[in-house]
Amino acid sequence: MSAMRNALAAAVAAFALMLMAASAAAHSAVDVCVADGSSDPCMPGGKWDPILGRCEGYADMACFGGYSGPLCKTRDSNATLVSQGGEPVVFQEYWEALKGKQPCAAVSAAYRDAYQRFPDAILFEPLNQTIRQLHALVGNAETDGYTIVPGYGSTGVLKSVLYAHAMRTQRRGRPRLSMLVQAPWYPAYQSATQNAFIVDGETRGFRWNPDADPAADTTVEINCWPNNPDGAFRTPRVKEPSRVVHDCVYLWPQFTSNITEKLRGDVMLFSASKLSGMAGSRFGWALVKDPAFAALMVQYLMSHSIGVSIDGQLRIYDALSHMVGMLKNDDAAVSVAHGQQQQQQQQPEFFDFSARLMRARFARLREIFASTPNLGFTFHNGEVRGAYAWVSCPATYAGSCAALFESAVRLKVNTGVMYGTSGRFVRLTLMMRSVEIEQVFERVERLLRLRQLPVVGSVEDAWGLRDSDAGELQRRLC
Repeated sequence: MSAMRNALAAAVAAFALMLMAASAAAHSAVDVCVADGSSDPCMPGGKWDPILGRCEGYADMACFGGYSGPLCKTRDSNATLVSQGGEPVVFQEYWEALKGKQPCAAVSAAYRDAYQRFPDAILFEPLNQTIRQLHALVGNAETDGYTIVPGYGSTGVLKSVLYAHAMRTQRRGRPRLSMLVQAPWYPAYQSATQNAFIVDGETRGFRWNPDADPAADTTVEINCWPNNPDGAFRTPRVKEPSRVVHDCVYLWPQFTSNITEKLRGDVMLFSASKLSGMAGSRFGWALVKDPAFAALMVQYLMSHSIGVSIDGQLRIYDALSHMVGMLKNDDAAVSVAHGQQQQQQQQPEFFDFSARLMRARFARLREIFASTPNLGFTFHNGEVRGAYAWVSCPATYAGSCAALFESAVRLKVNTGVMYGTSGRFVRLTLMMRSVEIEQVFERVERLLRLRQLPVVGSVEDAWGLRDSDAGELQRRLC
């Protein structure tokens, strides 16, 4: 009987998939703005893609972690879960909660189809004003007297910042600029130093040197505020403000409660990816105090990409305008527990929804560590929060902590070696979908309950990574 039921269920799923694919194929153009997500046949293990006509996960996954099958309905408790990258897919749940009322930038093919050239159109003016309004309402950064320079994600903006520093300070015969960071650091900073720039006819760039002299005028510090991976707020070692770059992609209420005053750094980087979850739009911006420095950044942007896609700008403008509108509406408050919207008359406000959801995840993980007898595992940023859990294996453990997670409970995490510390530390992302994060919590608890820990790998191993694995490294870093 069990075999017959399974066969029947498989047949029904296949028939439903065939009907949906036929429906999608019957339309030459699919209007993605009409989908409200209320009857998604792939939930909870995936999302229906109306253009591709199939269920999808995210990144390179066919379904969300732990799920499989044509409609992502099969839950496999033994499947390997990946908690490594920085995909902010948790915030998809907010946009889905709006059902048919979420922002949707459907752009005419004839709208602003020329190159978006400096100085008149480097940044869509309504988006410029909306970014300033959002910062003012949240209170996380000063914008008065600052130029907003856009780019393709904060990664693209950072490259333009490094170019501007190289152009402004490097001349023939001068030593290369050094990049100073404090451990644990975000590994992509190191790869950013590999960019080379032509200055006065010579190829120049940065030298990766976390131990650089902070007093030297050739030292530039990147200060992640709050920090990835551990959520800490750290005082820059470089005292000259013009040589400090503040990476503020996590300086939003969903990641920290420590927004008490506006940051007023000379250069502050932000990203729509971590703010809104819309990582695929690849939009970031910098708040730059010095107009001449901003002009050098724009010079890099125009020479490398002739501006930023107007389509991406419009999508982000739609999303941020929604956030600003909801923040201005005092009646928009909503009660949210574990990311699930409760019965309310008003739409949820983005930061209320996302902050409650992330706080609940950190509280849940703190409770697991506090209530589960274990051999000495430590959850370091349970109170300060952030976007990730920064965890260490027992001080006496001689193996790779990341290797232990993978071998013992089939949970892939990032090794602390990537962040300039030892392999005794690991980073887990807490920005996964709710159906995934519950599985992560279950496996962490199983690991903590082990009474004997098998020694796997070496504490200094960059577990699972080789220098040639550029694609794998990028997937873990994003």
